[in-house]
Amino acid sequence: MNEFPSHWSVAGLGEIATIKASNVDKKSKEGQREVILCNYMDVFKNPVVSSSLDFMKSTASEKEISEFSLSKGDVLLTKDSEVPEEIGIPSVVAEDIPDLVCGYHLYMLRADRSRINRGYLCWALRSNPSRQYFYQMANGSTRFGLNLKHVEECPIAIPPLPEQKKIAEILSGIDTAINKIATAIVKSDTALTGIFAELDLIAAAGKISTLGEIARVQNGYAFQSSIFTEDSAGIPLVRISNISGGLVDTSKSKRIPQTLAALGEYKVSRGDILIAMSGATTGKIGIYHGSSFCLLNQRVGKFVFRPGSKSIAYATQLLLSGFLESRILAKAAGGAQPNISGKGIEAIEIPFPDTAEQDKYAITIQEFLRVNAKRRILMEKYQHLKSALSSDLLSGRKRVSI
Repeated sequence: MNEFPSHWSVAGLGEIATIKASNVDKKSKEGQREVILCNYMDVFKNPVVSSSLDFMKSTASEKEISEFSLSKGDVLLTKDSEVPEEIGIPSVVAEDIPDLVCGYHLYMLRADRSRINRGYLCWALRSNPSRQYFYQMANGSTRFGLNLKHVEECPIAIPPLPEQKKIAEILSGIDTAINKIATAIVKSDTALTGIFAELDLIAAAGKISTLGEIARVQNGYAFQSSIFTEDSAGIPLVRISNISGGLVDTSKSKRIPQTLAALGEYKVSRGDILIAMSGATTGKIGIYHGSSFCLLNQRVGKFVFRPGSKSIAYATQLLLSGFLESRILAKAAGGAQPNISGKGIEAIEIPFPDTAEQDKYAITIQEFLRVNAKRRILMEKYQHLKSALSSDLLSGRKRVSI
């Protein structure tokens, strides 16, 4: 264990909580009482168990209900899995939920409130030391599990109760902020799906064109690996692996000598929109925000908009929003490693309302993407903050004010 502040103590999990392995299976049996089950995936996917989850309906005996009914503040722990990384994942029950029973493949923990804050306990179980402990203790070959003895012996750092409460409040507050942002993103994405449905209706009414009417696809060049250089001053290459999440990231790209800078038609500049044309990422589209130019490798295409087109803004937002990704993939040839040509991409049909409507949709989609991009950046910052703070607070490196 780490060196903790002198007024902290360390105890085995079994010293501060009663721990039981549930034996309540999913099968409904005649003559038993109807219940709802909190199952493995309810815990694995959700750090908080609440009434908003879609619990499975089943039955349980009176003895099982007496032993494994869940109450607010109970902590659940995944007991076994096909991979050791998924063992010992905790979740805390946020409220009293009528007829909720702990299902099979889970440990149920009920904390000694005189020694441990239940919220703090859940955060302690999520900490790196606990995760490493459970990983090391997991036994098995094709399926891994934690036995009760090892769970009971898991070492937990115990600050005084007021500090525990404050630590849990700080970390839970960050979690709440992250969840609010995530909810806003989902709500915005749902609204954007509604915009896409409107565009599909426009296409169904016969108002269609092709991408090729607005832009051509410039194919990349087949640069040979023999010319790659380790020189940091070399020109980055954009390959299909560099396109992800709507962006083009060349921070870890292969580089080629500056002497090849004259290959003008293959240059990628700030604001260019690129597409992966083969492999598992076929149809993925990203925009390049780099300050210096790079070069386009084979299997990557660049959209070159036709001068004078009044639909450039509209087509740009259709590309960046993901609206066309599934359509492009549907036209790709091949199975596990699909591919599509520049001509094939240009032939993709798109909804084509009149110019005024195109402008309206372009502005609306752009605003959805802009706002959600800011939300994702903010959420990432909160996630980094939570990771750093949880490590510092749960180790005592950073102290809380009481």
